[in-house]
This record gives sequence, C-alpha cells and structure tokens, in this order.
Amino acid sequence: MYSTIRSSLSTRHSILWYSIIHGNTLPHGILSYLTYSTIVITHHTTPHELCHCARQMFFHRAWFQMRNMGHARDSISVLQGSIADWIDAGGPVEKEGTAPSFPIVNAKDLDLTAQPKYKAQDAINVMNKEEMKRIIDGDDTMTIVDVRSPQRFLGEVEEPRPGMRLGHMPGAKNVFFKDLLEDDNVNKLKPKEELETILQAGGVDTEKAARIVASCGSGVTACTLVVALEACGMDADDVFVYDGSWSEWGGTDDTPIVK
Repeated sequence: MYSTIRSSLSTRHSILWYSIIHGNTLPHGILSYLTYSTIVITHHTTPHELCHCARQMFFHRAWFQMRNMGHARDSISVLQGSIADWIDAGGPVEKEGTAPSFPIVNAKDLDLTAQPKYKAQDAINVMNKEEMKRIIDGDDTMTIVDVRSPQRFLGEVEEPRPGMRLGHMPGAKNVFFKDLLEDDNVNKLKPKEELETILQAGGVDTEKAARIVASCGSGVTACTLVVALEACGMDADDVFVYDGSWSEWGGTDDTPIVK
C-alpha cells in the first residue's frame, strides 16, 4: 500500500539530465526546451502539477523550471509542507493499487528529433555567467542574492565541490536559504512577516528592489529564494536565477570574487 497525491514528474530527472544529454559542465544546468518536452511526455506530466518532495532542496527547482519553460503559471504549485502534512490536513490521496511506475529511460535513448506533443519553451528568467558579469559591472537595477551559508559566502570554509575558489560575487547580498524555511519542517516557508524580516536583515527590500537574481551552489536552492520573494509579493517577472551559480562562478578564473 502507498500514499501519493498522484503521479508527478521526477524532480531529479528534470533537473539533472541536461548535463548528461548535452555535455553541459554545469551540475544542475537548465534543460533545453526539447529535452524538457521529451521528459515531460515520458513521465506523463498532467495539466496541473503540484510540486512536493521528501527532501526540500529539489522541489523548488522543479517548480521554477516547469513554470519558466512554458507550463502555465496558474497550473504549477508548491505544496507548503510534506506529504504527511497533506494527509494530516485531510488532503486526498491514493491508497489502492501498486506504486506508480515510471519507465526508466536512459538519456541517450531519448528521441530529441521527434516533434514533441508537449510544447515547452527555452527557459526564461535564467541568467548566465556573462549576464552576471554585466550586472556586476554596473546594472544597478539588479540585486544579486547568494543563498549559500554565511561561512561559504565569506570564504571561511571549503566549498563542497573540489577546486572551487572561495568567496562571493562583488556586491552580492547574503540570505541563507535555510533561514527562509521552518526550523521543524524544511518543506514549509516561514510566514511572510518573518520572511520579510530575514530578507531585510540580509539587505534585501522586496518593496524597493527592482529585480533580483538568486545564486547558490549550483542553481537549486536559489529557487527557494525565488519562492520566498514571490510569497512576499515580488512579481515573477522580476525574479531570476543564475543557473551556473557558484559551481560555475567559483570554478573559473575569469570571474571577480571578494571575501
């Protein structure tokens, strides 16, 4: 017996396969629209998706990627809490039959030449390294917010990925993504008032900031900040993610870094 809200897209497939298929050096790089369309069809994604996860760090990224690659914004939601919270709140679940079975598909076997039944688009609200350099060089309409831990932000500890330089991008603010989540339930954001206080303490004023780009270690937990910013009232069009994040910025020699 099992409990599930319903079958949903595999988060790890959706965020990790781009590098396997296209040789992208970014560990969690955004997919091409064609790859994304193929995966959505393979996993039978339905018109309204509810993103949830046993581990917090993945499902915010799945939500961000789906809604910024063509899935209607009113047809993709983030569950505040875990599947256990859903059940406790009286949410409907399936408890009969066998566990959902998705086909295991090797990336090399995906047919990217076929006309997809699901029409995705190239990702929007995603920044690359060169765009980040231009922001640092003088785009005062964009605020960079790094959601890594303060110790990583300040270059006081080694990065999890070997070979990374230490520190942060010039001018970046620091708001640790875990501070945005409930202490006893990392699947839930803190209340709006607490989020605003935490953001302001990190130098981020959602009422004054024109546009914000979130960065993290590899583009995953940055999406937690995106969810929090929109929960505080920021327009989705004004919130971006630096896809390569520190795995790209700290892994090259042509990017400015401060501590």
